Amino acid sequence: MSDFNPYAGPHPVAPDETSAPATVQISRRWALFWAWTGLLAGVVVTFVGTFAASALVYFGQSAGCDEVANEATIEVGMRSLLGVLGVAAVPWALAGFFSRHKVVVGIAAVIALTPALYALAHGLTPGAWDDGWCF
Repeated sequence: MSDFNPYAGPHPVAPDETSAPATVQISRRWALFWAWTGLLAGVVVTFVGTFAASALVYFGQSAGCDEVANEATIEVGMRSLLGVLGVAAVPWALAGFFSRHKVVVGIAAVIALTPALYALAHGLTPGAWDDGWCF
C-alpha cells in the first residue's frame, strides 16, 4: 500500500486564504437562530396540540347539560388526558436527556405542556366532568 493521503495539501475547492473566523461567526449566528426557532416552533406546536387534544377529551368524555358524570366516564377521561400528556412529554424528555442545555429545554417543555398539565389538574377537581358543554 502507498501512503497516499487525499486530505494532505491545499484544498481543491476552497482558496488557500479564507476568512475563517468571520465564516465561523456567521454560521454560529445562523445555527443559534435556527436552534431557537426550532425550540420555539416545538413549544408552539406542542402547546396548540395539547390544548386541542385536551379540549377534545373533555368534549368527548364530559357529561351533558344538567348531568353528573359517572365513574367510568371520569376514569376514561383521566386516562385519555394522561395519554395526551405522555405522548406530548416523550419528545421533550428525549430532548432534555440528549441536550446540553437541560434547563432551557426543561423550561420550554413546561411551557409547552401547560395545557395538558392544566387539563389533568382540572380533571382531578370535583365536578370537572359534570355539565361539560352547555351552550
